[in-house]
Amino acid sequence: MLEKVRNNVKSRAVQIVIVVVVVAFIGTIFLVWGHGGKQERAGTVLAKVYENEITYPEYQQEFYQLTQQYRKLYKDQWSDELVERLQLKRLAFDNIVNHYILFHKSLEWGIPLTDEEVMNYIKSLPAFQMNGVFNSDLYRQRLSVERIDPQEFENDIKRHLLFKKVQEKVTGGFNVTDQELFQRFRKNNERIKAKYIILPFERLTSQVEVSLEELKAHYEVNKDKYRYAERRSIELLFIDPRDFQADAQINDEEINHYYNRHQSEFVVRKQIKASHILLNVNPDTPPDADEKIKEKAVGLLKRIEEGEDFQELAKTYSDCPSSKRGGDLGYFVKGKMDPEFEKAAFALGIGDVSQVIKSSFGYHIIKVEDIKPEHTKPLDEVRDQIVRALKTEKGKELARLKMEDMVRKMYKGKFMREFALEDRVNYKTEGPFLQGQPIPLFGKDKSAMDTIFSLEIDQISRIVEGSKGLFVFRLVSIDPPREMTYKEVETRLERETRMEKAKQKALEEAEMLRERLIENPDVKSLADSKALQTFDTGEFKRGEYISGLGNLDDQQMQMLFSLQSGEISPVMDTQQGFAIFKITEKINIDKQEFERYKDVLRSQLLQVRQQELFNAWVDRVKKDINIEIYHQDLIS
Repeated sequence: MLEKVRNNVKSRAVQIVIVVVVVAFIGTIFLVWGHGGKQERAGTVLAKVYENEITYPEYQQEFYQLTQQYRKLYKDQWSDELVERLQLKRLAFDNIVNHYILFHKSLEWGIPLTDEEVMNYIKSLPAFQMNGVFNSDLYRQRLSVERIDPQEFENDIKRHLLFKKVQEKVTGGFNVTDQELFQRFRKNNERIKAKYIILPFERLTSQVEVSLEELKAHYEVNKDKYRYAERRSIELLFIDPRDFQADAQINDEEINHYYNRHQSEFVVRKQIKASHILLNVNPDTPPDADEKIKEKAVGLLKRIEEGEDFQELAKTYSDCPSSKRGGDLGYFVKGKMDPEFEKAAFALGIGDVSQVIKSSFGYHIIKVEDIKPEHTKPLDEVRDQIVRALKTEKGKELARLKMEDMVRKMYKGKFMREFALEDRVNYKTEGPFLQGQPIPLFGKDKSAMDTIFSLEIDQISRIVEGSKGLFVFRLVSIDPPREMTYKEVETRLERETRMEKAKQKALEEAEMLRERLIENPDVKSLADSKALQTFDTGEFKRGEYISGLGNLDDQQMQMLFSLQSGEISPVMDTQQGFAIFKITEKINIDKQEFERYKDVLRSQLLQVRQQELFNAWVDRVKKDINIEIYHQDLIS
């Protein structure tokens, strides 16, 4: 089965396997092809969808490939904790279920697909093209290198295209109105300015008194809040795979195979070295001033064409900081500059000078100084890098074999502590600790914590792979949860009760201040009379950070944007204290800008709405069909 890639990490429904095959071939397919994982549960059927059985090897392969995709996406930020946070086990299972749903619907609806459509699609894939043209020899070669049968590959492409047609059938005819577009544009671009004052209630804690009766009453009402959670004590074995890398033997065949399978990692993208002259234009520049700046740029271009030195003109006239270097921007690849700037720059040859082009920064004249074409680093250049990667992989394999051997011996009766003196094995005891409490070696790793808190006393865990290495745990003891006594929480009670009373006092004072502001909306005068500071938000949009205050929640932000200029907000409970705003300005939406971006917005919003519609359809189908799950524990 070819690689299935999820398009959206946040929505479980968006795991639909619409890109079952193709995206993989544009850079990652050779990374994971053929690694179906261990087959020790080859006879296990996890679930049944329609008449299709989902087997453990099928699920394992999907989970492995999904993990590889996310590992590549997160790069250095990847950790095994992300497997739990992203729910990749469940998502891998959902991918397979969605695959069978789409396949079933394509048959049920009799969706047509010709061999010609399949081949045209394959011919469009860059992986099989040379100089932008499909090359049949390259096609056969790339499949052969990876031991992929062309017929199987073409069948997978056919399924992908069928699934795409199912999605088009479900979402076809959906549209977005201009009114909906404008509402979204306004919500995303509407801006306001405001002044505000804050009453930090912490300053009132010294002004409130707390009696013993109040403390005891607070304790009785909140007893459930004051509890010791269950705590556990363990012993563990830990192995760091890096300690086994020196034992890994790497041969030339393995190096060559790795190089061939990871070609995309060794590609150096096309780079150009360019200089430019920039004449700044901002969104508020009046049209007549904009035209004068453009005329100035055209005049500079004419002087360059007549032979004047580009660098000297850049030093004299360019508004970019690069002017000090004669406009030199150094080398860069696509995706690093303004799109309009890039489009012009990458169309030039060495020594060429562009026409005057406009970007979001202003008017540019670009000169290309040098070009480094895209190329793949030769094997000799990356050999050491490959050896390190292979040693890392083999180090993990050797470490796992060592850990599996110790686990087998423990099952036969050997005590965990007997391995304490073995080479490259770490033995420790920890606890008692709470679930989620950081522990040396594995921190708050969710997989480790979930494993530990699922064990029974004296039970040995499965092997857990953490960010630092491999672990095996044995549960030594459990301290059950219990209520804290009044004496144990007396200090905390006094602090919390005092804070609650101070907050209530601050709220009452804030409400009175708001009433005075409504009568006389001079924010600074009122603030000065109460020895409070006045703050200015500056210009901001929904969801943006507010200077001196931080982020408001969605409801508070919605309230502010519903107010008109000069109006006073309700008292808002923020992390800094109680805040009261006066709207000083509402910046109108530029309808001309909306018209310019309307088509782009329509396309973006249409994709979102179509995906939401399709997700809802898949969810309905899942409710209507009988999905039998036999091993819930393996997929969650």
